[in-house]
Amino acid sequence: MRALIPFALFVVSFLPSPVEAQPRIMIGGGVTSPNGSLTQSAATGYHGQVGLHVGIPTLPIAFRADGGFHRLSGVNASFARTQILAGSLSGVLTLPGISLSPYLLAGVGTYRKESGAPGSTQTVSDTGYHGGFGVNIGAGGLGAFAEIRFVQINRETVTTRFIPLTFGIRL
Repeated sequence: MRALIPFALFVVSFLPSPVEAQPRIMIGGGVTSPNGSLTQSAATGYHGQVGLHVGIPTLPIAFRADGGFHRLSGVNASFARTQILAGSLSGVLTLPGISLSPYLLAGVGTYRKESGAPGSTQTVSDTGYHGGFGVNIGAGGLGAFAEIRFVQINRETVTTRFIPLTFGIRL
């Protein structure tokens, strides 16, 4: 009987908490790195994001809506800075963990990109997709998160890719 107590505590520690099913506000920011053809006109920049994370009780699946703003500086004087306003919806799969909970996410979004030469910038809006992974730190209540995503926005003539690395808090 005594041997079952540690086993039962171990099993209970991996059961979903009712707190995880509650809506959580996520606020973060970090570094945005251009990828692919975007590296020809933009250098590494920064971003900020706000999100709403809603878990499903008793399942390791959640949904998340994010809004973000990315600003990348131009690589030289012939390119203006690139700004991207983003709104996305993601599915999140949380992997087992106690105080560190890794997760995978993937989704779709709409992206408004403003870029071009100084004085003649062009603004376009397109649909894109993203995927990534991260880790939640802390169980229940106030916590933190860190994540990395790969974002790709497809157009007929050009594909925009960037990689945001985000650190933030969960309320």
